[in-house]
Amino acid sequence: MRSTHVVVLGGGFAGLETAFLLRSRFGEDRLRLTVVSDRGEFLFKPNTIYLPFEGDDGHLRVPLEPALRRRGIGYVPAEVSTLDPGRRTVGLADGGTITYDYLVVATGARANPGEIPGLGEHGRQLCDPARLGSFAEELLWMVQYARHGHRQHVVCVVPPGLHYPTATYELALMLDTWLRRGDIRHQVEIRLVTHEETLLRDFGPKVHDAVTARFAEREIESDTGLTVTSTTGTKVKFGDHNARRYDLLICLPPQVAAVTYPGLPADDRGFLRCEPGTRAVRGYPEIFAPGDAGDFPIKQAFIALRHAEAVADAIGADLTGRPRDDATGGITTMFLLDMLDQALFAQVPLAVGQAPDGRTIVSPSARTPYRVGTGRWWRLGKHSVGRSVPAAFASGHPFHAGAWWDAAQRHLRAGTDALTR
Repeated sequence: MRSTHVVVLGGGFAGLETAFLLRSRFGEDRLRLTVVSDRGEFLFKPNTIYLPFEGDDGHLRVPLEPALRRRGIGYVPAEVSTLDPGRRTVGLADGGTITYDYLVVATGARANPGEIPGLGEHGRQLCDPARLGSFAEELLWMVQYARHGHRQHVVCVVPPGLHYPTATYELALMLDTWLRRGDIRHQVEIRLVTHEETLLRDFGPKVHDAVTARFAEREIESDTGLTVTSTTGTKVKFGDHNARRYDLLICLPPQVAAVTYPGLPADDRGFLRCEPGTRAVRGYPEIFAPGDAGDFPIKQAFIALRHAEAVADAIGADLTGRPRDDATGGITTMFLLDMLDQALFAQVPLAVGQAPDGRTIVSPSARTPYRVGTGRWWRLGKHSVGRSVPAAFASGHPFHAGAWWDAAQRHLRAGTDALTR
């Protein structure tokens, strides 16, 4: 029997988890796997947020080629130029062509600062480790000005089109702790301004209440329902004609699809429209878009890993003659907001498409409980995941499988029962 060829575009969370999950279920004689990526390494981006404050990113990086080779997965270091779903071929920028039986589009999202006039020139976008390194230098300059008696104003902005705003909230909380440790917090005003009606709206009222309480404790000001329209070198302007003066502006830009695929159904930002349960692209059951490349309203590493599991399940069902399970678009996500001295943990069962604008809401009928907790112990969880995922990928194994994941789930269940409400 000819082996089925699955081609994965992208070497991030969704792409690698899909490839490693499929390999853990099917041998090379049954399934041929190829990963195509123009980047030679995987980067655990969620924990790069620590770089301005502590640590380095060496342990967050995984070279792709040796990790894939360990599991008999092919690696093509190339950029995709064309896609022909009719012929089931992928064209590469170097002129090469790859034929597939199944295609996993996991090319992710990219920042699009041009949507907001002035943001590219004046905002600290913090989209990659290099920008985070320069941000650390700017923080030191800001502290020097503050120590010389010049009160500093930091404005953190969450614009529309940013599909995972949690990092902005986390930066505001981390900055507060970092400044307090330097005994200079009294000279720096921190304000978060968001277009959302409530803080971290998509994660529901418990998260809003918990973040509001943390902001109040730390004297972080917040404004909701304000949409940024432009920025200058000293002011950020909003749609109601209000403006805020700043010395440091932190604004992760709106996001669009990193790669667009003409001919495939997509929304106005280029994200591929998918069947909710399997992440198959609508009208193309052999093409999947897990993680940030698809139209799921929230872009988050944990969700990308769960999407990868759904894709592996769907392909596995086809290979074994079982029907695909495409029953729901619901998903339970988990995340941690680290504050450098403690962390906020949230377990949120999400339902998609029930809000008027199609965004997620907290599911009223999910079996998984909606829980939030805050404490020092949760910090260990984020650091642990930041080492465990790269370690799993480096060894050629998926994160959501095996003995380590079984043990992690047991500890997580115990922790959520004891430390959340």
